[in-house]
Amino acid sequence: MQRSDTVARNALVGYAFAWTAAQVRGAYEPEAFRKGVVAGLLSALPFILFLLLDQPALAVFASLAAVRMGMSDPGRGQAFRHRARVLAAGALCVTAGTFFGTLLADGSLWTLPLVALLVLAAAYLGALGPEGLATSLTVLLPTVVCLGLPGDPVARSAAVIGSCLFVSAVLLCAWPLDPDRPARQATAAALRAVAAMARLLAGTAQRRAGTAEGIRNDGSGQAASGQAGSGEAGSGEAGSGEAALWATRVRAYRAIDQALAITADSLPRHDDGSTAPALLQLAAAASEARRIARALTSMAESGQPAGAELNSVGSAADELERLAGQLSRLPPPRLRHGPALDLGPAPPADALPLAQAPPAQTPPTQAPPAQAPPASPADALRQSLQAIAHSLSADGVPPPDAVATIPMPRPGRTRRLFRWALPLLRDNLSADSSALRHAVRQAVLVAIATGLVWHFQIPHGYWAMLAIVFVTKPAYGGTRQATINRVLATVIGVSAAELVLLNSHDFWVLAPLALLFNCLSHGVVTVNYLIGYAMLTAYVIFKIEAALPGSDLVVPRLLATLLGCALAAASLAVWPP
Repeated sequence: MQRSDTVARNALVGYAFAWTAAQVRGAYEPEAFRKGVVAGLLSALPFILFLLLDQPALAVFASLAAVRMGMSDPGRGQAFRHRARVLAAGALCVTAGTFFGTLLADGSLWTLPLVALLVLAAAYLGALGPEGLATSLTVLLPTVVCLGLPGDPVARSAAVIGSCLFVSAVLLCAWPLDPDRPARQATAAALRAVAAMARLLAGTAQRRAGTAEGIRNDGSGQAASGQAGSGEAGSGEAGSGEAALWATRVRAYRAIDQALAITADSLPRHDDGSTAPALLQLAAAASEARRIARALTSMAESGQPAGAELNSVGSAADELERLAGQLSRLPPPRLRHGPALDLGPAPPADALPLAQAPPAQTPPTQAPPAQAPPASPADALRQSLQAIAHSLSADGVPPPDAVATIPMPRPGRTRRLFRWALPLLRDNLSADSSALRHAVRQAVLVAIATGLVWHFQIPHGYWAMLAIVFVTKPAYGGTRQATINRVLATVIGVSAAELVLLNSHDFWVLAPLALLFNCLSHGVVTVNYLIGYAMLTAYVIFKIEAALPGSDLVVPRLLATLLGCALAAASLAVWPP
């Protein structure tokens, strides 16, 4: 009996370690981790500054706002203008939320309708699109944090807007004078993805050719039998190679679409319809990469390349890698930044961003040499490589008649925010709209939680509102999964924090731990919410304990989060999405 208990306990411990290791391995993503580390370090600077100024409350608010700005940043892979708009909107919303939230922090029940109205408006906007979601979260977080924490709204808002502007400036300073860099990087990534597809196609063709040659050269029956077995194995290997080829093809097309989308979002669409030549060069290169992907697909579907075509595919992969490396290292002056091309009046909202016919005053450019239509996929490969090399040269702006053929998507929604948002808001004003139902649910739950916190004087009860804000989703499955993850992450986070606090309350222990957990949490929260939020829970406890000693946050944090999640779960039963 004792032995069976020991075996069961060891199996349970082994399963727990295996599950934890799998979660940690799945949580690491290099780009997200780098972004999280940068956001964590930036949010620590306002915290340190206000602590040196002997303003611990402002240190907490400023660092929370800085964290939110880092999480709202669309990322370095997006267009510079898009990132700047999102961060500017986030900074304004965070400041407004801090100001009005502080005004409502007196605990009077008559302010509950105002709280519900504020949350309703923010949640409704946030449920209708990614830009609205980012800005609504930035306004909701400081708003609910401020509830129940009276203070000077002007001083608190000034501290918040200062930290937001600082974080935004640092996040955008990588290329403030080079706004084409995200589009260049995306185009280079697309070329590398197509090169990977070409290499995989060449390798699959070589393996298949080698297997077929071995079968043809069989001498004896026994050898033939043996080779037949190896031929079957080779066929299986070729089959797996084909599956990998099509998976690579999907990744290549996604990379091309992303490059075109980022380029379209970078296009300066003015009233005169002018377009920067450098961006047209990048769009032309991405468009030719799509033609190469189609040519490679034709080769794969026609029975794999052989002989000269196989050599063409291998050389195409090398040339694409070379062009991608050249594009990544290309300084801004190498791309054409002369007078903008006038492509006619700006198109309507439902049209492509590039007009069909340019006017006569388009500056002359050196067109690529005329080429005959490709007779085979290999010829198409060669012609597209020449076109890409030309488009990335100093005078490589595509000719006017080719501009309209570039498959550019429509510009980002933030360009036409009001023309896009107002009809969408109006169309969703019905009981059947999931966005409106989600907003009503969130507003009612936050108002109820706020009333309970004020009536029962729950310490640090604003975490109940935070839990409601972050776990309620427009979809039932999303709300249920987020609620489960939030509860588990909170239990793990407060347990880890309590283990530390039982041994030390020293500032020089808690502050470095807060910085470490902050960087780690933002590095993995977008990939693995459970681990990321567990670290974020421990970070918040360490930070507030370091700034405001004796706060004793572990039990209030756990109880408030459980209250918010219980209200969210109950709403699912009372009013299903």
